Amino acid sequence: MKRILLPLLFCLHLGVAVPLSAQDLLNNALTAMGGADALRQVKTLVVKGTVRHWEPEQSMTAGG
Repeated sequence: MKRILLPLLFCLHLGVAVPLSAQDLLNNALTAMGGADALRQVKTLVVKGTVRHWEPEQSMTAGG
């Protein structure tokens, strides 16, 4: 019984879920950041990151 009921409930859940469109996602993100007026006032944007380039067979410690 469990073998049939669980996949059936999962399929029903997928059928009921309504995906948001890309425009809805962008509008929600814009609202969460304070709206269009707040983003127009941004003058500088800084992005920082770290990258490590590894060679094949290379590790953090010698012989590791």
